[in-house]
Amino acid sequence: MTTGENLFLQGKIDEAYKALQDELTGRNCYLLGLILREGLGHQKADEEKAVKYFQKGKEMGDPLCGLSLFSGEKDKAMWDTVNEDFSRILISAQGGDVLAMDEAGLFYTGNGIILDYEEGMKWLAKGAFYEYWKALYDLGMAYAGNVPGYIDDEKALACFRKGAEYNDKNSEYELARLLYDEPGHEREALKLMEKSSDHGNEEAAVFMGDYYIHDAEPHDPHKSFHWYETAARMGSAEALDALSPFYEKGLVVPKDLKKAANLLKDSCAMGNTEAFFSLGLFYLDHGQEENAIPWLEASAANQNERAAYLLGMMYLHGKGIEADREKGIGYLTIAARLGSMEADEELRNQGGMLFW
Repeated sequence: MTTGENLFLQGKIDEAYKALQDELTGRNCYLLGLILREGLGHQKADEEKAVKYFQKGKEMGDPLCGLSLFSGEKDKAMWDTVNEDFSRILISAQGGDVLAMDEAGLFYTGNGIILDYEEGMKWLAKGAFYEYWKALYDLGMAYAGNVPGYIDDEKALACFRKGAEYNDKNSEYELARLLYDEPGHEREALKLMEKSSDHGNEEAAVFMGDYYIHDAEPHDPHKSFHWYETAARMGSAEALDALSPFYEKGLVVPKDLKKAANLLKDSCAMGNTEAFFSLGLFYLDHGQEENAIPWLEASAANQNERAAYLLGMMYLHGKGIEADREKGIGYLTIAARLGSMEADEELRNQGGMLFW
């Protein structure tokens, strides 16, 4: 076992990432690809770099790397992977390889083409038994609902708690989420969220930001802003969306409408579809209906019922755009189908009947 793999199995991801690059064996390429694909430790997820490591490892003959490329394959290449690489992984798993146990478990529970939940759970449980922290997390997620027929919150909690002992940021986060919903465990949950954030989990930092602005008594916008900024520095598009209202309203920081809009634009550019609606609403609130429309349309295309309703009303009444009854009715119909009672009522008023 290389130094890098040893560090990885101890949960020392940042140290492992450096050590693994010093000795590029096929197996180390798998671990480097895994770190980058999953965004483990403080590494930002980077699928392109991950694939390059997997390809390099596959060229060296490593079956774990071959299986990691499985989702991008089809036809003969796909079956070659199943017959060759996956077969070798099963042999390694039977020989006590915890990395192979985890991959076999994931393959059987949904990552592959052979669904066998019982067999998959068996391999995940074996990996967890040997205290491989990622197998503990994956088994926890299976019990949390990822594998039909095996939902068990208590077992999920136990897996995440054990995984958290290895400073696995994902186990810490999931454990914190479960505990937060349990009476009397709020303080423990928040401490775990802080640890998860410290270990590189941007979702945990966003959770903390949400907590201090919505749930904490009393609300603490200063702490909320701090956590959203922390998440934003980690690369969270959701955090950029959450920071925008602070600048729009001059809360904690000086009012800056340009910065508020730019934060939303950056969030949109990073692929956060929820920010489409936020930016559209921002423009509406500041009397810029013409600028709002393309963002609301993008949001409606992503199944946002409120965006579809607002567009319907804007087109019906010519607010910020030339009136177009047909488009208005069309957007209201979309909103009603998505569950908007306001749209349903407006459709009745417009035509005396449901249009959908």
